Amino acid sequence: MPRSKKSSTVAMDRLFVKILARLGQLTVKEDYLGKDVHAMWEPDGTITINPAVSVVDSILHECLHELHPEWSETTVLQQTGKLMAYLSDAQVGQIYGEYRRRIEDGE
Repeated sequence: MPRSKKSSTVAMDRLFVKILARLGQLTVKEDYLGKDVHAMWEPDGTITINPAVSVVDSILHECLHELHPEWSETTVLQQTGKLMAYLSDAQVGQIYGEYRRRIEDGE
């Protein structure tokens, strides 16, 4: 018998509370792990987050809107995915590096 919506919500709430409590006990760090790895958990309780992947994906997406305002959201999403697949780790690193520089310089 499938779970009711209420029991699913309760289960998700409980899981959220467990995750939040556990997060306070873990070591969390940022590092560039390559363009295909968003994050990594290690058995020693370390979670490494690769912010470059989502940041670069977002930058590409918004720049495509800037360059092609006539494109639909669907087209922008498709082209963003194609670009992310095409770009090398070094190219993703370049875009992320430029993003970090601009954030730090307040541009």
